[in-house]
Amino acid sequence: MLLDGASSAAIRSLLSGLQARVRMLRFASLSQPGRPAVAVLEMRGLCDAVEARDGDAAAAACVSHLQQAARIGNRRGRVRARAVGLRVSRG
Repeated sequence: MLLDGASSAAIRSLLSGLQARVRMLRFASLSQPGRPAVAVLEMRGLCDAVEARDGDAAAAACVSHLQQAARIGNRRGRVRARAVGLRVSRG
């Protein structure tokens, strides 16, 4: 939907790249054992906060979900990098 409304080729390109990155991170995160069930609980918490019209709780749930997914995606990326002989930092 965002891509359809973008009147700029540069914005379309940026959003397209961002969507591709999100899909890749989603796959990396959800392919980890136990992560799908945890992600469902995180989404339920987010939906509960939205239904309760609690913006602060919804924002916190969203940030927490994204942090957990990023942590798992980053860990998986470091493991793959090491597998091909690259040196990576924990930062």
